[in-house]
Amino acid sequence: MTKVARAPGVDWRSYIQGFLARAAGNSAYNFAKPARPPMVRELLGEQPFFMPERGGHGCNHVMVVGDVSGSIGEAEHRAILSSLVEMAGDLNPKTISVAWCCTQIHRIDMFEGTPGADMLDEFYARNPIPRGGGTSFIPPFTMMESVGQGGAAGIPASSSQDTISALVAAGTPDGLIYVTDLDGPFPADAPGYPVLWVSVDQRGRHPWGERVDINPQELL
Repeated sequence: MTKVARAPGVDWRSYIQGFLARAAGNSAYNFAKPARPPMVRELLGEQPFFMPERGGHGCNHVMVVGDVSGSIGEAEHRAILSSLVEMAGDLNPKTISVAWCCTQIHRIDMFEGTPGADMLDEFYARNPIPRGGGTSFIPPFTMMESVGQGGAAGIPASSSQDTISALVAAGTPDGLIYVTDLDGPFPADAPGYPVLWVSVDQRGRHPWGERVDINPQELL
C-alpha cells in the first residue's frame, strides 16, 4: 500500500486535455468582443470579468466511442462522457459525435458544438444509452474509414438521415477517444488520426494509440 501511495500517478483529466490539444490544437480567442452569450469568470480575490469570444473552431470533429458490453454502467458512461465533453469544449469543436458499440455500433449521437451538462442530461434521459454483449473495437474504425472517404458504410441502419448526413459531413475525426475495459479484438492497423484509449481496467492492453486509466467511481 505504501509503495502504491508513493508511486507518481497520472492525472487522467490533464492527460486527456493534453491529448486533445496535441490532436487538434487550441482555438483562438477574439478579445475585441465578449462571448455570446456572456460568460463571466471570477478569480479568487479579483473582480469578475467577461470571457472573450472564440475566434473560430479549434477543431472540426471530436469523436467519443463508448463500450456498452456491460463492463461500464450507464451512470458511469454518462459521468465520463460529461467530463470528456467539458474538456473537449476548450477546443470549441464544430462537431462532437458519440458512438455506442459492443460487437456492433448500436447508435450514434451527433452534437453541433459543445453541449452543456444540462443538455446532455436531458438528451440521455430521453435516449438511454443502449446495452449490448461482447466487445469488438473494429466496427467504429471501419465505419470512420468509410466516412473519411465520404461514404456511410458501417453507420447503423437505424440512424436518421440527419445523423448520417451530419457524420459524413464531419468526416475524419481530429481525435477519437474510446472508453472501454480494453477486452476485445482490435483492428490490425492504427488509423491515420490520434486515438486515446480511456481504460477502466488497468489489466487491459492496447496495440497502438495512447492510453490513460481512470476510475469511473470518482465521478459518481
